[in-house]
Amino acid sequence: MGLTVGLSITSRTIQDIRQSQISDQSSRAFTAAEAGIEEALSLSQADLAGKVGTPQPVDATVLGFNGNITYEVSQSSGNTYTVNGVKKDDVVSIDLGGLGGDSITVFWNSSSEAPVSPYNCGVDNSGPSSLELTFYYLTTGGNYGVQKFAYNSSSCNSLGPINHFSQASAGSSNFNDKTDTLTIPSGSKILLRIRPIYRGTSIMVQATKDLPPQAYEITATATTSGGATRRVQVTKSAGTLPSIFDYVLFSGQDLKQ
Repeated sequence: MGLTVGLSITSRTIQDIRQSQISDQSSRAFTAAEAGIEEALSLSQADLAGKVGTPQPVDATVLGFNGNITYEVSQSSGNTYTVNGVKKDDVVSIDLGGLGGDSITVFWNSSSEAPVSPYNCGVDNSGPSSLELTFYYLTTGGNYGVQKFAYNSSSCNSLGPINHFSQASAGSSNFNDKTDTLTIPSGSKILLRIRPIYRGTSIMVQATKDLPPQAYEITATATTSGGATRRVQVTKSAGTLPSIFDYVLFSGQDLKQ
């Protein structure tokens, strides 16, 4: 009886030690993967673009990590780009460089979002979201141009006479609303800024041609000498100016009152 109890305690102790070692290895791997992410995030957009598709090693010895660390970079591609969960009055910036003269459509009010009542149109956080779209671009003559559009949800017919926004069409691709097909201004350095009004929403931009890369997805993997592996993934988008930028007066020359 005493021998049986002794063996049971010894077995339980070995299991506890093994579990503790596994937990420690896993924690070390996770911390090392985070370090790989930090190294990638310190790079410029141009440097990240040069590393797309090729696993990048991270010097584990500098971190005192006994194992292997790598990260991989992929970039957004294709003619659509989606940003989920944009908060009310926040801004999404879309790079449209090289697409001057082409067309674009913006979708919003995802069908997967919490339902709202069309009777609350124009009421903050209660009715469907409206959108404000602003194109900023550099003309061939070297001047900066601005074009603005604004849309109410297709379910808010009564709101247009109040805020003078255009009426959206019924959407598709899992979105309830979409803008007209908008012509992208001709020029260079074209930027589209999109701001949800009244309520936050997810936004999808669809162009007639492939969009420039809008974001980079970074996946870091760390493996300890004991075989524990952990991965961390983040998305790095281009820097976005705060929404106050859209209300700032700017000029190529001195401003005079």
